[in-house]
Amino acid sequence: LLCACGTPSPDPFVSALPQPVIQPIPDSGELVQNVQPFVITLPVSHRTLTVLPGFRSDGTSIPQEFWSLVGVSPFDPDFLACAYAHDALFATQYIPRADCDDEFEALLDINSQRSSGLSDVFYEALRVGSGAAWNGKTPASIAAAQLLITLGP
Repeated sequence: LLCACGTPSPDPFVSALPQPVIQPIPDSGELVQNVQPFVITLPVSHRTLTVLPGFRSDGTSIPQEFWSLVGVSPFDPDFLACAYAHDALFATQYIPRADCDDEFEALLDINSQRSSGLSDVFYEALRVGSGAAWNGKTPASIAAAQLLITLGP
């Protein structure tokens, strides 16, 4: 079984969420981009998030030296849709940071068949570690992201 990035998945877990179809971006380190539209209904607000091809993400932002420690890569199908949606919400800042994080947590809960313990770890790490990413967005970077990402009613 292959995950969305084409690497073997450790078990036959099937995500309850739609998965972005991604490809690595050459010479970008750990970044990927989606090659097809990614559409997901957010579980808290019930709004539709649409990410057009070309949006860049680092998945769950797990540094490579920790992949074996937590037992997953940043592109593991258990977490990829959750992280991709969260990255898109962060990039656009359509909604407040706390609401982005609440959507991430709810998406993790939907996909927690195999990973409930890690879901809690990822959520807490996100709350502690993502302030700089949120505050580092510029009006230009937000406007650029909003060209690729819509948040419908």
